[in-house]
Amino acid sequence: KVLGGPVLFARRGGQALHPASCVKLVTSAAALREMGADFRFVTSLHGKADGPVMATPLTLVGQGDPSLTRDHLQQFALAIKKKGIAEIPALVVDESHFDSKRWPPGFRHPSSSAYATPTGAVSLDGNTVEVVVTPGVEGQRAAVALLPPSDHLELAGSVTSGASTSVVVQATRVGDKLRVQVSGTVKAGGPPERRWARVLDPARYAGESFRRYLEGAGIKVGPLRLGSRSGGPELLRHQSKPLSELVTHMNRTSDNFYAEQILKALAARKSGPPGSTEKGIRIAEGLLGRSGIRRGTYRMENGSGLLGNQRFSPKQLVQLLERLHTLPWLFQAIRDSLAVAGQQGTMAKRLGSTAAAGRLRGKTGTLKGVSCLAGFVDGPPGRPPIVFAMLHNGFQGPQARSRTVQDQMAEAMARYMMGR
Repeated sequence: KVLGGPVLFARRGGQALHPASCVKLVTSAAALREMGADFRFVTSLHGKADGPVMATPLTLVGQGDPSLTRDHLQQFALAIKKKGIAEIPALVVDESHFDSKRWPPGFRHPSSSAYATPTGAVSLDGNTVEVVVTPGVEGQRAAVALLPPSDHLELAGSVTSGASTSVVVQATRVGDKLRVQVSGTVKAGGPPERRWARVLDPARYAGESFRRYLEGAGIKVGPLRLGSRSGGPELLRHQSKPLSELVTHMNRTSDNFYAEQILKALAARKSGPPGSTEKGIRIAEGLLGRSGIRRGTYRMENGSGLLGNQRFSPKQLVQLLERLHTLPWLFQAIRDSLAVAGQQGTMAKRLGSTAAAGRLRGKTGTLKGVSCLAGFVDGPPGRPPIVFAMLHNGFQGPQARSRTVQDQMAEAMARYMMGR
């Protein structure tokens, strides 16, 4: 429908279906509205330093920053060194900002896939480990490295340099370590191959990785402990990019990890720690209610839309997106966070040579038997856009057929808008 105008077309618009990653529209709208576009995640170091030997443990405290990387931890280590600290009695990881539930409803635990990683208030590199396989001479073993280096990781298996590439990575828990089993072949003489596997214990992974960086800076570090803050003032802090930028990454790339972290952070911000998926959903339900979407007519189980028993109707998604216009800054933030057809993210390879290229901003959703697209189609400057949602469920065969229908509808909307 045209924003603020009549419905142009509807077919089973009230039928509740699985929206897949279009659930991220609800998560991002609720988070931006309640926390603000300028909200930044803080990861901090606490402790008391009296000379070169710390008087207390050094505590790493997280708020669930989904964008924390190994580079940030390395910068922390170098900054600690610059403070003249040479010895730390113990390293503590405080992840009490979130609850202890690692897996939102709908996530499959046994897989090694980096597509669905656990949550944690202290999380590193999206809770994935990078596996770098560097080929050698044909018939010989390839070099395999795990990044970041960590005592939490145990490398097993081997890869042979051969005529083609077929690398398999599996990650399993062995005691308090993560065993990363790497096998297969890599093309001799070719560039390094990179794969990712998810970790199972985010706090231990981040803590052991951080300890390696501290030791690499020449600092003696005592044992790693997982628990609450051990006292002492804040020594250092790292702030993430603004929430609006994190949401843009989440929506354009459909990052499940970002969505689940942001939902829990929303819960902690509005309801107090520990943040949980359930509390985050209740806050999101408040936004849905203000949009005229009654509780009981939809189902939201997690923040990303990955599997689970999610249910929304196309009409409800349109209703939510249209309601955002009552807060112009929020409407603009959500609109700007979506991928542009033919240009960005999940829409980069769609509609590139059509009238919708550069005009459609959309959130995709894809699961087995599920294909969805929702967002906006712009017309001439100064004219309100079309707000739309298309949910396809239960089909057999490839996704391409449903996407073809969606793309045809998108092009028709773009031509209508330009012909008005």
